[in-house]
Amino acid sequence: MRAAATGHTFLSVTKQGLSAIVETEGNPYTHVILRGSSKGPNYAAEHVKACAEKLQKSGLAPRLMIDCSHGNSSKQHVKQMEVGKSIREQLEGSETAANIMGVMIESNLAEGKQSVPVEGPSGLKYGVSITDACLAWEGQTVSLLDDLRAGVRARRANIKAAREQ
Repeated sequence: MRAAATGHTFLSVTKQGLSAIVETEGNPYTHVILRGSSKGPNYAAEHVKACAEKLQKSGLAPRLMIDCSHGNSSKQHVKQMEVGKSIREQLEGSETAANIMGVMIESNLAEGKQSVPVEGPSGLKYGVSITDACLAWEGQTVSLLDDLRAGVRARRANIKAAREQ
């Protein structure tokens, strides 16, 4: 995160194939993404709190994005709904609410995933992922986003109430 937040200067090649010195400004909005792993998920409040504390001790902003898929759902796309519910609950009233700055959801028009058929891409079903299994937009993704929106609204109300005290 420190490296990404800092500007860099390096030798590169332009689109025209010429050598050039490139300078970047750095990204002040760095964050950690909790994806879970083969050891298990890491989206629960205790994981968010532990990660935020480590970031603060390191002098970094405790901003976390939670991936509802991958290791946090054991690569079972429907479990993203459970992860989203936990995130909503954290947003509604846990001490970790302020650390959660975003989520990642594997979503597509239709549920699941498919392999590219032997006959080629012409045999693919429209709106179904060919990489990771996804939630369907209708019903699943919209429901999950509505749930997360409720959590964000509750977090905003809690912040407002705390300011008024």
